[in-house]
Amino acid sequence: MDYIQGVRCNLEKELRHMADPQKDSGLYVIWMMLSMSARLQIGALGELDFTPGTYAYVGTAQRGRSARIRRHLAVDKPRRWHMDYLRPYVTVEGITLYDGHREDECRLVKQIMAATGAKRDHPGFGASDCRCGGHLLFLPRTLHEPENLEL
Repeated sequence: MDYIQGVRCNLEKELRHMADPQKDSGLYVIWMMLSMSARLQIGALGELDFTPGTYAYVGTAQRGRSARIRRHLAVDKPRRWHMDYLRPYVTVEGITLYDGHREDECRLVKQIMAATGAKRDHPGFGASDCRCGGHLLFLPRTLHEPENLEL
């Protein structure tokens, strides 16, 4: 199998340099920290309980990945995606970029789970357009994102 290299980026610098629309696509992982327990209304998913700790949100953009990430990072915005409801309550710790396509998104979730022991606490979160269990992962302890994942 091929290895997909994750690229930890200096976010502002990296997003500014994603001007080429041909290269501004692919997978991303937003690594976040929630400092206290929270019960949040997450769109159509309803009220969900969140445990303090480290979370990873896996997403993909076929074009405009930098704009998508910028939107996810903004706190004050109209709520459209599940991530929009969670974002005001978490601190973003980092972003990892991966080459890949929409069909690799769920596979990347599984690889992060296998590499870190992460689990899906909220079925369907971030996965309205697919049948997998969800794209938001809770990591059992604070740790750094895996460097290489096999898809």
